[in-house]
Amino acid sequence: MLPIASIAIPVCSCQRAPEQITYTTISATLNEPVAMVDTVFYPKQIYRYPQLRNMDNTVAQDSLNRLFKLADFDALQADTQYSGVQRLDNEAAPEHDYMYSFEWIRVSYLSDELISYSGMTEYSGGAHPSYELRKARTVALSTLQPIPLEEMFVGDYKTFFREQAAASKQLAGFASNDTVEYDELGSACGDILDALLLHINAMTTSENMLVSDTTLSILQADFRDFGCPEVMRGVVEVRIPYRTLAPYVNPKGPLRQFLRR
Repeated sequence: MLPIASIAIPVCSCQRAPEQITYTTISATLNEPVAMVDTVFYPKQIYRYPQLRNMDNTVAQDSLNRLFKLADFDALQADTQYSGVQRLDNEAAPEHDYMYSFEWIRVSYLSDELISYSGMTEYSGGAHPSYELRKARTVALSTLQPIPLEEMFVGDYKTFFREQAAASKQLAGFASNDTVEYDELGSACGDILDALLLHINAMTTSENMLVSDTTLSILQADFRDFGCPEVMRGVVEVRIPYRTLAPYVNPKGPLRQFLRR
């Protein structure tokens, strides 16, 4: 099956050590009402972020936990523009109100060497709902920096990545909830494939890459510079299964454990 390029909120496949990750969800209701037709809404602000624990590398753990923390519960409670501030257990979340802002970070993969995570902001409701990728990063725990690609891959991996992007012509979700074929999308906003290839050519580190248990994802977050309309602010994701990627994985690099899968 060919990898798919699609608009997507990066989803957590499964981390190697889930017992080391908990999620904090904080919900707060804005006191300022928003007037809609025949009604008034009080939008919710929802934050969800991971907190790491019991890691051997406590320096990395503490630094990442500070980075991940999207909201301070006590500060929100003290802020008079909010009411109904509540902290929810683990990944619980309130039902989505008609209008809300949702900000989250989710860990895609955690090992002794690296962590891979993504974050999104989402606004739902009103005339112009929107999604924006805040970050998608794979970093070495030793440096907390994106990993140079030459440490992760061998051979002509850039050509391989470009071939995978070229094979991924079904871009779902850019118009309503329908599937938009590549040729149709290309005519709407320039050549989306060219944009992907330029993005891949420019890559030097694992920035905008996500690792999961089954696939490596290459993400392109913003196509507005290529003449694309507002609807194209979503994320294009090229997913590559490790069984296909295996010939290009550095057997001494941080992805070597996936060579056995």
